[in-house]
Amino acid sequence: MTSAVLEVYVPDAGFDDLYAIIHGQDDDNAAAFTTPAFDISLRPRTAASTLVAQSNLGLGWYRINVTGLVREIVNRPGWVSGNALALLFTVAGTPVDYECRFSDVFNGFPSQTARLLIDYSALIGDHDTGQVLDQFDARSSFNDVTLFRFSLTN
Repeated sequence: MTSAVLEVYVPDAGFDDLYAIIHGQDDDNAAAFTTPAFDISLRPRTAASTLVAQSNLGLGWYRINVTGLVREIVNRPGWVSGNALALLFTVAGTPVDYECRFSDVFNGFPSQTARLLIDYSALIGDHDTGQVLDQFDARSSFNDVTLFRFSLTN
């Protein structure tokens, strides 16, 4: 994984001051949130975190780099593809009058729901027949030219 970015949509300029520390849940497969609203006290946190301290974000999409904490979770020995991952926001600093709201699926705007974008690159290596059927172009392979192919599953 080369990067992970959390994108959130801020729908209201009156609530666009974000002062938070973001951790990942330090678990192989994060459980659904079933405790009372806003209670994340029993969820273990990653050592890696991201601090966001910004007033007046404005309306629209806001990008937060969460690469370190996502990497810490997916590098756990027990984590496997398809497991759940949770990001935990806690108040940072002392500004008690600041508040930030994000759009979510419950406010009627599913296209503005937060999204986690993960970018990765991988070198597959040599292919024993010399020609990878699903490579990016139809050229024959050449010596000393790396061929790439990939499969994405969700």
